[in-house]
Amino acid sequence: MADANSAVEALFEDLDKAAKAGQHKKALKIVEQLLVVDRTDEDAHRAKVAALMQLAEWQPALDAIKAANLNNVLVFEQAYCMYRMERLDEGLALLKPLLDYGANTPEAGSQEVVQPALELAAQLHYRQGRSQECIQVYDRLFQQYKADSLQLKSNVLAAYVAAGLSREIPDLMAAMKVSPKDGYEVGYNKACGLLDAGDWSAAETELRMALKRGRETLFEEDYAEAEVDEELAPLSVQLAYALGRQGRGPEAQELYDKVLRGKQEMSDEATRAVAVNNSFADCGRIDGAAANRKTVGGAAKKLEALMADSNKPGSTSLTPGLEARLSGGQKRLLTLNRALTYILSGRVEPARELAAQVARLEAAQPVSAAIAPHLLPLLQAALLVKDGKGAEADELLNAWAAKHSGQSLEPQLARAQLSLEGGQPGAAAAALTAAVSGGSGGAGLLATRVALMQQVGDSAGAEVLLEEALAASRKAGGAGAAMTTWCLGALVSLKLRGGRANEALATYGQLQAAGGGGSAQASALLARLLRAVATTPGAPALASLAKGLPSLEPELRALDLDKLEGAATTGRGSPTDDVPGSSKRAHEAMDTVAEAGPKGKAVRERGPRKKAKRHKRLPKGYNPALPGGGMPPPDPERWLPKWQRSDFKKKKLKSSAREKGAIKGSQGAGKVDMSLDRTTADAGKASGSAKPVLPAKPTKKKRK
Repeated sequence: MADANSAVEALFEDLDKAAKAGQHKKALKIVEQLLVVDRTDEDAHRAKVAALMQLAEWQPALDAIKAANLNNVLVFEQAYCMYRMERLDEGLALLKPLLDYGANTPEAGSQEVVQPALELAAQLHYRQGRSQECIQVYDRLFQQYKADSLQLKSNVLAAYVAAGLSREIPDLMAAMKVSPKDGYEVGYNKACGLLDAGDWSAAETELRMALKRGRETLFEEDYAEAEVDEELAPLSVQLAYALGRQGRGPEAQELYDKVLRGKQEMSDEATRAVAVNNSFADCGRIDGAAANRKTVGGAAKKLEALMADSNKPGSTSLTPGLEARLSGGQKRLLTLNRALTYILSGRVEPARELAAQVARLEAAQPVSAAIAPHLLPLLQAALLVKDGKGAEADELLNAWAAKHSGQSLEPQLARAQLSLEGGQPGAAAAALTAAVSGGSGGAGLLATRVALMQQVGDSAGAEVLLEEALAASRKAGGAGAAMTTWCLGALVSLKLRGGRANEALATYGQLQAAGGGGSAQASALLARLLRAVATTPGAPALASLAKGLPSLEPELRALDLDKLEGAATTGRGSPTDDVPGSSKRAHEAMDTVAEAGPKGKAVRERGPRKKAKRHKRLPKGYNPALPGGGMPPPDPERWLPKWQRSDFKKKKLKSSAREKGAIKGSQGAGKVDMSLDRTTADAGKASGSAKPVLPAKPTKKKRK
């Protein structure tokens, strides 16, 4: 008996050493030996469950708990296994008794049991997308149990971002007494809040600081370079997103490529999926142009690689790792973007299947405004347009916009685009009017509405719209100064087109008072205004506008009277040909009179001729409004010879070239010149008695 007890103690000592060394497979084998000795040993069963959980064997761990009849003891362990197996509702149901016990027994003795359960419950709510419930659980943790760990505080920030409460994060951080200097995770979550609020520049700054702190922290913990890059990959992806939102596409693509094409494959599937999706969205080449077809096709393949079965393009199932990590909104966006790549690459049927599946899911569970519910009707309208049903697409978008009045901007913009493509500027103006009211919607929308109204001849409506926008910008004060000057300039231009020079002059005075008199737009308006006032009877004197004209004194000082007289007396061209500022000839190309020639005639020498400007030829599909002109990035191997490039294929010889001069069969089987065979020579010649024939010497010619 003593020997058995000592053997069990030795096994437990080995188990302890293996667990501390992280050798969980070895620990599992030792546990099995312990259970052979005593099947009722509860400590051995607990150790078996712990080893299986460390090995991520969640279902075997649940089976081990049930086999040992420890269901009522290892409740937290069961709930955690459910959490990792994405059985979230079952996990919450298992935790409910523990949470109720903590609520009814708030003394300190319950903290060891209830606090881990509360933390797990918060994670379960977060994974279910129930951010408000998650925040309530964290509030209970901080108030009832005075939790003060940095990880919990960072998780609270993430929950606030997910709940759409990003603007409350600064006050929350002050209340929790936490700052980005405490850890790079805090800085990362704060940056996510800034991204959610649309403050791209501040988010970029926070992410760069978080990346710097993260590298310093991880290197101090003896992480390798590759491990540091993988650990900080989510921060790099978010930084690339911030750069893309600021229009810095090439910088964003460089970061995406660094994450996706690292030295070793990234183990975090969720980060890789987000990088693939955002890289496609920010590449600036999302259209059906032939020049971008390769980019769109490559994006479709990358998104298909995230599916459980890439051979079923109409399926919405993702890999098990992504199904466990991504939220419902993220999965929806991946599916919609994949459908978009199918449309742009001409694969309409798979796109139609995906749109139908997403529509069924949204009918069962409507999506929140935070995850762009307008994307599905836009995709459905694009499919109708592909089928030549533009009128049905317009009706679909109009019906959706009427039902969701607060989120109708994008569908109404799509309606305006369809109307313009159909040659109906009036319908496009009506769609934009339905999307925005007054001067709201930004300068771009306002300018488009004014231009469309002028195109359909509604100048009075355009003027009313500008007056409304001007009143709104003046109420905004300094924040609307740029909009104020633009509206005044547009009003001056509109009144000049209507022939109302006096009203235009008064509005121009308001523009000068608003501080917009020195802009390029104001200078062009002043030139038009001078011409209009000069030809308008009863207009005020032009002296009132002379204050805004540039001084001519510098131009007059630059004049050379001698050259002017010389140009007038030479008889070539007009005297104004060489005046500075003349459009006919540059001042440096002034003709000069040289000394008399060999026959006493004056010879005229010309100065250096001005090179003719060549019209720049831009590549097909070039769009200056897009980063990089909307063109694909240059080939990094373009400087290498073609035979050294990775896509070089050796040319194969034609069959006729291969057969020419080819020897078939074994060596010597071909036709042989028998005259070269020395064995057939005469015996006398073979003996070597005959002298070899020497070459003839050249004859020498005698000199005469």
